[in-house]
Amino acid sequence: MTAAAQSAGVAQPAGALAGVRVLELARTLAGPFAGHVLADLGADVLKVEQPGSGDESRRFTPPTYAGDSCYFQAVNRNKRSIALDLTDPDDRATLYRLVEDADIVTESFRTGVTQRLGVDYETLRQINPRLIYLSVSGYGREGSRATWPAYDIVMQAETGLMSMTGTEAGEVVKIGPSIADISTGMYSSIGLLTALYHRERTGEGQYLDVAMFDAQFGVMNNWALSVLGTGEAPRPMGVGNPALAPYQTIATADGDYMLGCGNDGHWRRFCEAMGFEDLLADARFTTNDDRVAHRAPLIAAVEDRTRGLTRAQLDAVLKDAGVPGSPVNDLQQVLEDPFAAERGILQPLTGREGVSAVKFPVTFAGTPVMEYRPAPDLGADEAQWQER
Repeated sequence: MTAAAQSAGVAQPAGALAGVRVLELARTLAGPFAGHVLADLGADVLKVEQPGSGDESRRFTPPTYAGDSCYFQAVNRNKRSIALDLTDPDDRATLYRLVEDADIVTESFRTGVTQRLGVDYETLRQINPRLIYLSVSGYGREGSRATWPAYDIVMQAETGLMSMTGTEAGEVVKIGPSIADISTGMYSSIGLLTALYHRERTGEGQYLDVAMFDAQFGVMNNWALSVLGTGEAPRPMGVGNPALAPYQTIATADGDYMLGCGNDGHWRRFCEAMGFEDLLADARFTTNDDRVAHRAPLIAAVEDRTRGLTRAQLDAVLKDAGVPGSPVNDLQQVLEDPFAAERGILQPLTGREGVSAVKFPVTFAGTPVMEYRPAPDLGADEAQWQER
């Protein structure tokens, strides 16, 4: 625990990043997601929020869980909160004092706002030369689109991500989770951890510019190369994959089943387990390239036989044969499944009896996530931090 934290009476979270101090000016999802990763790993993350209103995602309802915004709670657990009006000289002076021994500052303001507020990287690095500063935006802080606003749903559309998601009839739909925000937050956390490692070796802080636009191409990496290789844009395929077959949902007697024959070995085992010797011998279906070229007759032939089985019956056969597949479940079914409990997907939230949090998805042998604390009330830690 740092001396400053001790003097403020602030309990430092346990974990691999214990002792790392983060000031989170970032709001909504992408930037706070990066802070959420660091907080779960033990960093002391202090949200700096606007007095009276706080992070906009506090009001992203419905739905709610245990009386709180699901959106806000999901990415702000294990953090603290202080309310500062950065247009007020006294509050800005408080922020500057906090910056003196911070390791990281994150922000997601519109381009130009940090300079107007006096909380930009160049200003803060004069206070703390070792500072690592993360700037999250839609299109980056330089260039022709630097001032454009962006949200997840806009970015899914703009980058072409949404164009690949939809029905085979061509109806385009957004990806359910906020994938543009989340991927940006993930890349941001990777960048911050890398910058911390670099500083450990060199003593140097640095500025990180992470654009939602850029992050989507990390998500679509193979599809971008597909465009370069074929000269054609990928189109929506519903539940299928243009590069693999059969690699999609197929019909059964009681609903859809996701079949994942990712290679020729899976296809062979699938046919052998199901007794489909004629399909295995059909020259149209010998290799994956052949099956992709003859996708329609392939799926028709498979479904003609799987419609006579229930999802459970088909699943049992494929699991025994080592062929990837699953019934198409809804999220409530999954959370109620005993395997979710086996994997500890839901963890108890500290101080909130009967309330759960979703576990951090990495299991550490030496530095586990020790607890899951609720997202902070607005300004809840102000008195402690004002003592510094």
